[in-house]
Amino acid sequence: MIGYISGKFLAVDENSVLVDVGGVGYSVLVASKVALGLVPGAPVELYIHTNLRENALELFGFQSLWEKKVFHALVSVSGVGPKTALAVIGGLEPETVLAAIIREDRATLTSVSGVGKKTAELLIVQLADKARKLLAERPNRGLRAESVPASAVAAQLSAEAPSAGGKKKRGAAIPPQGASASPSS
Repeated sequence: MIGYISGKFLAVDENSVLVDVGGVGYSVLVASKVALGLVPGAPVELYIHTNLRENALELFGFQSLWEKKVFHALVSVSGVGPKTALAVIGGLEPETVLAAIIREDRATLTSVSGVGKKTAELLIVQLADKARKLLAERPNRGLRAESVPASAVAAQLSAEAPSAGGKKKRGAAIPPQGASASPSS
């Protein structure tokens, strides 16, 4: 199984990129936002999910191991295949996907082409706990103005935790990217 590729970006081929690794060209399916950021001849590193089907061997590429983990969570849902999961990660940032699952935000999930109401519901039901865990494991990307503060994530997770009576407490939603987690004065 191939888990990582490092080589030279050659070209975009339909919905995949061609990466030269030691004279061998690998066709890797990536999100369109990844393909658009690549320059021909430039070095490229991708973490790979290898999908072996009866009639094909497909490589799905990701810019980080964490993004690949989120992809694996998505494909663990019955009825969500790797191409749909890649479309989700390509259409929304992984943090946004996980936050939408936690908030039960069907509108955000169905905004991705290929994700209907049924698939959004499956993602919410089957990944709620895993989404919380993955969001808590998110690597520190440094301080960025648009990133959600860890305290906001922790507050959301505790607000969503089941109470002693078994019902979820409803608290403030995870702020959208670019919003402040603290009230303004």
